[in-house]
Amino acid sequence: MSADEKILVIEDDDSLREDLVMVLSDEGYWVQSASSGLDALELANRYNFDLVVSDIRMAGMDGLETLERLRQEQPSVATLIITGFTAEADSIRAVRLGVGDYLKKPFELSEFIAAVARQLHLHRSRKLRKKREDSLRQTATWALEKLASSPKGGRLAWATASEMGLSPEVAAQAQMAVLLELSRQADHEGLPGDLLNIVEELRSESEEVSLAARIAQVALQPKFRPEGESTLEAAWQRANQRSQSQEENAQPQRRKRASLLQLARSQESTNPAEARTYFDSVVQEGGSDREQVEALLGLCRLSKGEPERCLGYAQQAVTLARSLNGLLGCVAALQAGLWLVQAGLRKEAIAFYEQAGRVGRELGQPLLEAKAILALSAAGSEMDGQHIQRALSSLLEVSERFELLDEAWWIAPSLLRLQARAPHPLQEKALAVIGRDAPGIFLRLVQTGNLEPAAKLHIVPALKDPKHPAALECMKLLAADNQAEVRGAAEAVVRSAGGVLLPPTVRIYTLGNFEVFRGDERIPDPQFKSSKQRFLLSRLAGSRRPVPTERIIDDFWPDSGEGGRSSLNVCVFHLRKVLRPKDWPEELDYIQRDNMGLQLNPQLPIWHDVNEVLSLATPDANPSDETVGRWKKAVDLYRGPYLETCYMDWAVTTRESLEVTILTCLRSLLEVLVSQQRAAETLEYANRLLELDKYCQEGHLAAMKAHLWQNRPEAAIKQFDHCKKLLARELQIEPSIALLEAHQRTLLSVK
Repeated sequence: MSADEKILVIEDDDSLREDLVMVLSDEGYWVQSASSGLDALELANRYNFDLVVSDIRMAGMDGLETLERLRQEQPSVATLIITGFTAEADSIRAVRLGVGDYLKKPFELSEFIAAVARQLHLHRSRKLRKKREDSLRQTATWALEKLASSPKGGRLAWATASEMGLSPEVAAQAQMAVLLELSRQADHEGLPGDLLNIVEELRSESEEVSLAARIAQVALQPKFRPEGESTLEAAWQRANQRSQSQEENAQPQRRKRASLLQLARSQESTNPAEARTYFDSVVQEGGSDREQVEALLGLCRLSKGEPERCLGYAQQAVTLARSLNGLLGCVAALQAGLWLVQAGLRKEAIAFYEQAGRVGRELGQPLLEAKAILALSAAGSEMDGQHIQRALSSLLEVSERFELLDEAWWIAPSLLRLQARAPHPLQEKALAVIGRDAPGIFLRLVQTGNLEPAAKLHIVPALKDPKHPAALECMKLLAADNQAEVRGAAEAVVRSAGGVLLPPTVRIYTLGNFEVFRGDERIPDPQFKSSKQRFLLSRLAGSRRPVPTERIIDDFWPDSGEGGRSSLNVCVFHLRKVLRPKDWPEELDYIQRDNMGLQLNPQLPIWHDVNEVLSLATPDANPSDETVGRWKKAVDLYRGPYLETCYMDWAVTTRESLEVTILTCLRSLLEVLVSQQRAAETLEYANRLLELDKYCQEGHLAAMKAHLWQNRPEAAIKQFDHCKKLLARELQIEPSIALLEAHQRTLLSVK
């Protein structure tokens, strides 16, 4: 026990609350108490607690709701529930909240003290593990910087980063060579002399062994170890232990591919050759997963100048994506078609678009179907005008604004051509949406001079009230156009321009690949100087209120004293610089600081995928078609685990909570789809559920039913056999009665 450990007691029974506070104080703990949920939240704004002890049934806000709200601000806090009731609904809520322990009234004070001690012990263990991991990462980063300094390197830096548990940007930003890469270089100039023997050893080896272990071995030499540094040995042991377990080794391999893709994306615009190397490395890794699909699409994108290669990569990507799931195949076909058009292969692109539209329609994905229709029109395919307007109507829904924005780079020129030939109010409205959120697209179109003369005239109404510097610059260029009609319309807009500028919407994606956009512009990865900048931005984006400064320092720079405050100030300075649009003429601060802490400026347009998923995945006792659409959108936005490379307690808690949310959403969605016997959609989302939870028997059962509705009993039997073997091998259990019954019915249908 320690007086440094802070406990909050929430109990509306005055007598019991006083007793609990007294016994905990006698045990040497620092204790605060509250008689209501609101009082507890007020205390949580002032103090960081290690443990919260709470009753469930209280007037006003109950204990579980209080814990849920408190954990939004203190996600790593340990919890102990005390209650005289054991309602099933409360138990389920407690489990979903990850409550640490459950103590039923009446209880002996000795039981209570023991339960408190257990929870605090677990809390201390988690904090200690986090400190060790932070120390390990810092040491590993130092090892990379000290031992691999070649500017030509970086191709295999991701391997060391992944084995050391580092996030990919360590390798991406520093561009440091791994020893194995150095061993392949004929010129060892700049390589420390004491490392030459290690290089020669590596030169003779045929396989890429644990790079992390080798760097750690070298770094353990006194010459390379800074005074007081001792955790490199732990890094070496950790790397070796990882390689001993085949089950554990699969995760680093997947992280390795993700790191490669991150590096490829960061290099694609500035160093295409290097990006191709990274994409190629993912493909050479083999396997059948989303990372392979993304790598093949990346190679397709980089091969636009080589039509045959571009087509080959496109076909591989779409074939693999379709084998994984229909929705991914639809998205891949749409993307592949866009690059094939730029490679001059319009006929092949149209075939992909038609495939995407058909699958989108079968899977109940109107947005994907709409994009396919617009892509067909842009590629020159004869399209019915009503189809185009229906597609635009889907994309113009308020909740789907960013669907249009993400594709604006190819939709905008297509809409301008359509508007020049056959004007329509929906086309004009879509152009205005693009002009509001991404005026830079129109500026680039005017600067490149690739627009038909008649199309230029329709840029003017799209930017008729220019609130962005790029919009005003575009109008000024059009005001100097050689067409009198265009020139006159643009001059009128320039003369009337004025008022407050509207900054572009900042979109923050933290599910799957971390990405940040300003309008339609993706902020390049290297602009974020460290993982902690990414993580801090994500932490602020996910909080509905200011995050106290002390809490941030405790999470990000524990045990650093005043150095932590300085590190936070530097981090915030760089984040403000990254988020602010270049050459923005007015004061613009996306991060606010006050006496309550730090938060993203609520007055500026900011969108966060986590907040969007949480708003879309809300339960509904009587789901409608609109509800089903919301749930599908939530599942589609869940591109992967939340900040997978961040192991801070708040991130781990958020990651686990979001996974539970999306699994619950998928189960609810499947229940509706199965009840309506929507075969294609049921199979699609059953597979999505099994991607997240391969042991979920509800998912296997839904997939079996979908196969039967599609008259594919053999596939249903195969699904059952796979499920049975999986459950027996991994969990040592038998399939559920429902699965066994479905299997028997399937066997009878075959006979």
